[in-house]
Amino acid sequence: MAVIIGRTEELRTLQAVYASRDPQFLAVYGRRRIGKTFLISEFFRDKGLYFELTGIKDAPLKVQLNNFSREYAEVFTPGSPAAPPASWFDAFDQLRKRAAERSPGQKMILFFDELPWLASPRSQFLAGLDHAWNRYLSRSKDIIVIICGSAASWMIRKVIQDKGGLHGRLTQTIQLKPFTLAETRLFLEAQQVRLTAPQLIEFYMAVGGVATYLTQLRSGQSVNQLVQSRYFDKNAPLKGEFHKLFSSLFDGYQKHVAIVEALAASHYGLTINQLLQKTATRTGGGFSTLLTELLESGFLTFLPQLGNKKKAGKYLLTDEFTLFYSKWVQQWENQVSDLNGYWQRQSNTQSFRSWAGYAFETLCIKNIAAIKQQLGIGGVTTAISQWQDDQAQIDLVIDRADNCINLCEIKFYNAEYVVGAKEAAELQRKKARFLTATGTKKALFLTLITANGVARNQHYTDTIDSHVQAERFAERLGEL
Repeated sequence: MAVIIGRTEELRTLQAVYASRDPQFLAVYGRRRIGKTFLISEFFRDKGLYFELTGIKDAPLKVQLNNFSREYAEVFTPGSPAAPPASWFDAFDQLRKRAAERSPGQKMILFFDELPWLASPRSQFLAGLDHAWNRYLSRSKDIIVIICGSAASWMIRKVIQDKGGLHGRLTQTIQLKPFTLAETRLFLEAQQVRLTAPQLIEFYMAVGGVATYLTQLRSGQSVNQLVQSRYFDKNAPLKGEFHKLFSSLFDGYQKHVAIVEALAASHYGLTINQLLQKTATRTGGGFSTLLTELLESGFLTFLPQLGNKKKAGKYLLTDEFTLFYSKWVQQWENQVSDLNGYWQRQSNTQSFRSWAGYAFETLCIKNIAAIKQQLGIGGVTTAISQWQDDQAQIDLVIDRADNCINLCEIKFYNAEYVVGAKEAAELQRKKARFLTATGTKKALFLTLITANGVARNQHYTDTIDSHVQAERFAERLGEL
């Protein structure tokens, strides 16, 4: 088995699935190139009678069944090709018979990858799977059925929340998310790419934690060189990835892209009414479905409005790859240009500093657990939001159940941040404005979150109640 980096919780789940003698039905979902297939195949391949079938995008039923027969022959009848089954019911019947012929105690793993492509309309794949599981496989010991798909919204709607034959049948579910900063550090180190914590943060803000995006990197390169090689070199591996990604996840993906583009242009997020206006869309359930699909797929984060009981709030674009693409890559997509050294030049501009500030804020929002742990409130129930009125804006508000609120100022600097007299006065003004506008009776703490530390001068001492070091996001939570 190849080395699996990180994925501690997921590996714990897979080990429990494997260790059980009861029949197991596992659903795995997560975006394209996140590492789903690698995780499952590497963990299970040598742990029993292993059958893997991958759906083919937009292929007709006949092609999918022919593919099944080839994979079936390779595993069960090597050297003796079998005739393709007439339907998925027949295909599952073949697998059911093989399951019955196993040696006592032998594990059998049936892995169906890219399920949405297998279960196309009128294919009856899900009906065949439902019948095979409910009638036969769920009554057999040491059977493990795994279904996997990149289209998160499809997997949730058609499988996880299914009200038909598969309802309540799953024994385990894994949503595979991008690597955390800590996992990304380990993944890069396995390739001999070693970055300081601030450098890792800067690289992560540009590329994110999608496994395939982090492969084939050259050691000994600067962050600027690594980013340049991902996006702007002649044969950059992420050229064209944006539209491949969205088209693989969503039908009619242009509507999803319109939402993403509207949010990419807004630093502080947008309400649903603002999104409707900016995308020139009429209100209705269809638009809510688009937002739900983007949320479930990990592109957006919803932050509720502070103290609002009606679930009002704003949507933010928080996927690193999509944020970077929208700001820096999209403009060059259909042009023939010499981009040699492009990112080195851009990284010294005001546009870069503005983008980096926003990208760092979204990174902090996604690492709220690490922030809470550094603040010593890891076990305290909290609600997070942003706050602004016509006179002040707070980057991140942590509203705590212990009658306190942290007002977080988030600063991305390539060097140690220095709180000067002007900055201290502005922070105190924001705090006073927040107190007046909200009328809160909770204790207010000014919290500074930085990417490269902070100078402990008198202004810092007189103003800041607590400091969070984002460099430590790259550590495992248990190491904090």
